[in-house]
Amino acid sequence: MTCSFIGLMISYKYALRPMQIKCFRFALQMLETEIYYSLTPLPEALFRVGKRFENEIGQFFLQVSQLITGKDILTADEAWKQSLNWLKENSFLSESDIDILEKFGYNLGCSDREEQIKHLKLVQQQLLHQEDNAEKEREKNERTWRLMGFWGGLLIVIILC
Repeated sequence: MTCSFIGLMISYKYALRPMQIKCFRFALQMLETEIYYSLTPLPEALFRVGKRFENEIGQFFLQVSQLITGKDILTADEAWKQSLNWLKENSFLSESDIDILEKFGYNLGCSDREEQIKHLKLVQQQLLHQEDNAEKEREKNERTWRLMGFWGGLLIVIILC
């Protein structure tokens, strides 16, 4: 049973990554709407987006907003990078996903609204590509890990008996 559980946990990672990337893309679309159409200042826009999600992605956006407006008052880039370190530990996003988000953070809050929108659209396209890759990886590996856990456990039972 333990081997089956381990196989399920590993396959769960493959199932969650595409969902988290998709959630992040939606959050960035909301951020784009807040910035472009509502003309909301960046810290408030990040806060509003964060409030709409009750998962790690929402907490990430709330954390960035708090770091920008908090006691220490970090720049948007610094707050984004610091929050990405937290997200790396608390999500199933891969290093390549985090790298894309980190590169986006360099431009966050440094340019006018039109440039921000261009960067938001670019990162959304990159995340869509990552989501497609993650979905292919999930299809390839999710079932394999579940079966390997089951058959590995069965093999151990047979060897021990």
